[in-house]
Amino acid sequence: MQHICSRVAQVRPERTTQDGGSAGGGTVLLEGGAEVPYDWLVLALGAETNTAMAEGAREHAIAFATLDDAKRVRAC
Repeated sequence: MQHICSRVAQVRPERTTQDGGSAGGGTVLLEGGAEVPYDWLVLALGAETNTAMAEGAREHAIAFATLDDAKRVRAC
């Protein structure tokens, strides 16, 4: 796993669905011209998790706010 700090210029999914979504995998093009391939792409825009909106979320959901959280999700 690597950490890259840059601005995204374009997201290029390999296969798109009829509704415009992605069927998995693709490439992220960065402003400097670098390309980063992905199997799964998570866009995290910043927010606080509100577990009160769904019964059982506090007990059963996996928090996803830090790099350690991401590593724990990846290990699932």
